[in-house]
Amino acid sequence: MLDLSRALQRLHTTDRLRRRPALVAGVTVTSSAASTHAGNRSAALTVVGAGGNIGSFLLPHLARDPAVGRITLIDPDEYEEKNIAGQDITAADIGRSKVKVRRERLLDINPELAIIAIADTAQSVPPGRLKADVILSALDSRRARLEVGRIAWCLNTPFLDAGVHTQESLVRIDLYIPSPDAACVECGMSRQAYAALEQVYPCRGAASVAPTNGTSSLGALAASLLAIECSKLLSGRLDTSLAGRQLIIDLKHHTHFVTSFRRNPACRFNHEHWRLISAPSPAMLSIADVLTIADLGRDVHLRAIGHKFVHQVVCSTCGWLRKDLHLTGRSRRRRCSCGDRMSAAGFHMSDTLDCARAATGLSRRLDRLGFIDGDVVAVESETSVRHLQLGGC
Repeated sequence: MLDLSRALQRLHTTDRLRRRPALVAGVTVTSSAASTHAGNRSAALTVVGAGGNIGSFLLPHLARDPAVGRITLIDPDEYEEKNIAGQDITAADIGRSKVKVRRERLLDINPELAIIAIADTAQSVPPGRLKADVILSALDSRRARLEVGRIAWCLNTPFLDAGVHTQESLVRIDLYIPSPDAACVECGMSRQAYAALEQVYPCRGAASVAPTNGTSSLGALAASLLAIECSKLLSGRLDTSLAGRQLIIDLKHHTHFVTSFRRNPACRFNHEHWRLISAPSPAMLSIADVLTIADLGRDVHLRAIGHKFVHQVVCSTCGWLRKDLHLTGRSRRRRCSCGDRMSAAGFHMSDTLDCARAATGLSRRLDRLGFIDGDVVAVESETSVRHLQLGGC
C-alpha cells in the first residue's frame, strides 16, 4: 500500500488558512479581476490532455460554467477501443481525433463557445497558443506536465493539474498560482523525480509514456474537482481555493490529505515571468528584424522557447553531413543521396543561436527555420532579455 502519512499532513481549516501562500498584485487571477468573468462568458481556458481519462469528463463541466467563453483543447491522440472503459466516449468515437470529438460534444452543450482544437502534443504547441485565464492539465507524461507548468508560470497564469493512481484509488489535484514567493511545479521535485522523466532523443523524440489506465469513476472525480477549483478562480473566490496546495483523496481508506507547496531556493527553474512583445508572423520576419524589435544590439543570443537549434543533420547509414539550420521537431524530413533519412545528433544542436557569429545568416526568415505563429523567442544579452511572441499577442 502507498504510505502517504509520512509525506503528507492533514491540515485543519484554521491551519490551512494560516499557511495559505500570499497572492500579490500582478498575478493573472485576482479577486477583483476574476470576478469580472462571472456570468459574462469572457474567460478563456486551455485544457492539455483534453480527451483522456480526466479531460473527457472535465470538459462538459467547463462548457456549462457561465464565465467560460473560449476553450483551447490540446491532445494528439485518437480514440481506441480500449478507451471506452475509462473515458467518456461511445463506440462511434473509435478511430476519431480526441479533440474533434470533444469539440463536437462541447458545441452540443453550448453552441456559443469558441473552441480551438489542436491535435498535437503539449510540447509541440507554441507557448503563445497556451495563453488563457487558467491552464488545466490532465496528462500521463511527467515531462509534458513539467513543461506545461513552466509555460504557465512564465505566462503568469494559474496552473491546475490532476492525476489518478488506479491501483491505490487515489485522486490528486494541484493548484499553482505564480507570485514572488510561491512554489512552482519543480520546487518539490527531487533528483529521483527528475530521473523519472521520460527521456527525449534527437533522433526519435520522447520515449513512450505508460497509460494510467484510470477508471471512469476516478477520472470523473478528478474532473469534478478540477472544474470546482477552476470556477473558484474565475469567480474570484481565492480564499476558498486550493491555491499553492495539493489535495489527495484516498478512496480506498476514505480520507484525504492537503499539503502546502513551499518555494525551493535550490529549484532548477528560474521562476521568470515573460513580458511579451508582440511581433509579426514568422513569414514576415527575419532574424535581423527580431534583433531590431528587441533593441539589444547584435551581440546577443536567440532562444526558441521549447526548441533547440539544429545546425547540421547526418545520415546514419553513410555518415554524410549537411548544414541545415532549423528548430528541433519543425523541419521537413531530409533524405540523404543514399536514400536514408537524415537526423540531428545531440552535438549538432545548441540551446541558443549566437547572432554575432551568425551575422551572415541574419537575413533568413523565421518561417524557413521552422518558427510558427504563437512561438516565443527570447533575445538575450549579457544584462537583459526580451521575449517576443510571433504572430502577435
